[in-house]
Amino acid sequence: MPAAAPATTAHSQPLTVPLLPVSHESVREPVPVLVEFTEGQVIIVDAVTGVFGSGDDAESAISDLLAALRDHLDLLSGEAALSPDLRKQVEYLRRHLR
Repeated sequence: MPAAAPATTAHSQPLTVPLLPVSHESVREPVPVLVEFTEGQVIIVDAVTGVFGSGDDAESAISDLLAALRDHLDLLSGEAALSPDLRKQVEYLRRHLR
């Protein structure tokens, strides 16, 4: 994904781009994300788990997001008991991450 320049509105409010699929060599199938550009940062939020990554550009934000998703999966996988919603997140992450 090419790096995108941060953008804000006339009132310096964050600009949010809703639900874009992110494809990367580290994922089996595209991950639906929200993208926000604010104060020189790109923030990418996984739409299913709420886990996010940030960086100075889109590439670094995607890398940060993927690392955070892996950490989230590792954390959840180590738990003996999970709520139904968290079990769904584990299934989702295992299905999407390589």
